[in-house]
Amino acid sequence: TAEYGAAETAKVTARYSNLFNKLGTTKLDANGNVITNWGEPTIRDSSYVHKHPDPEYRKALKRAWEAAQDRDIFMSTYAADMTSRAKAPTGAYQGWIKKGTRATLNFMGGAFHHLERLTREIMYMSTFELEYARAKKEGLDSAAATNRGIEAGTKMVYEALFNYTQYNKPRLMKSPLPRVATQFMTYPLQMTSYLVRNFYSMIPYLNKEGKRDAAVKFFGTLGMTGMFAGVVGLPGYSAIMGVAEGVREMLRPDMEGEEVDEYYDEDDDGNPLGKRNLDLWFREWFIPTYFGPDSSLANAMGLSEEQALLLQRSVKMGPISALTDLNIGASTTLDGLWFRDDTPAQSSKTAFQEMVFNAATG
Repeated sequence: TAEYGAAETAKVTARYSNLFNKLGTTKLDANGNVITNWGEPTIRDSSYVHKHPDPEYRKALKRAWEAAQDRDIFMSTYAADMTSRAKAPTGAYQGWIKKGTRATLNFMGGAFHHLERLTREIMYMSTFELEYARAKKEGLDSAAATNRGIEAGTKMVYEALFNYTQYNKPRLMKSPLPRVATQFMTYPLQMTSYLVRNFYSMIPYLNKEGKRDAAVKFFGTLGMTGMFAGVVGLPGYSAIMGVAEGVREMLRPDMEGEEVDEYYDEDDDGNPLGKRNLDLWFREWFIPTYFGPDSSLANAMGLSEEQALLLQRSVKMGPISALTDLNIGASTTLDGLWFRDDTPAQSSKTAFQEMVFNAATG
């Protein structure tokens, strides 16, 4: 949207949303004969490419896809990086238990990997088509427009969906011991870099050009995250709650004093620990009070109790998750990119041991 505008982007996105003729599994030989009906779904084998009415455009689509495939743009996914796909054949593992474990890992990792691969294909090919059309309008021939579309598609995938190749990782993450500790940090590192770069680039007095595009990317990413994961999925939510809790604890009165309010932590529902966890207070009191049934907002909008509950769930979980009743937010949240809450340990010693173990193994 930042690069090509909302109208053109919506048009090509709508076209690729019609996936039944964009993703094919039929394999064809050089003469166009079907050689197998099995294989991974891919745009290259789709009727959209093979049966495109414009021969010149059909050739450009095939060349664009093959160029990205040769550069390993599609297959270098985060799922493949985490599961070390294709690095060791199943047969190299001795014993049926280890083979079975590896087969299960391959199946589960493969499902995520190929879903992510298709996302990268659609992002790449959509960008290619948009850039190809722009180049043709500028008077370039098909070959030059194809080359420009390939470069634009590659850049877009690496910027929006990231580059998970070993070549792109920092040197620290390639050395033996740090490689284990940082094995799951590629995505947090690149997403944090994406957000920080675009936030900095949109500040008016620090930059002269690109402010609008950076703002579209930054607020667009936050907006889409909110649609899927709600307010609690926005980046920095847990950090803000943690800082606020720390300030509150500093101001907490001496609970052993004679005039202490023994109901200091009790919330409006009578929960004696209702205000000890600010995250739960925000989710279960603040959002229902200001967005749920009988809230001033719900009354002003004339919402029924059912509609107000949907609004409350939409704020907390995101409208898409609330409307579909699917837990999409857990996979799309940008909160907790670097630090996640663990199950509370039984003692300080156990907590320290778990912290060291988690830090060493990633």
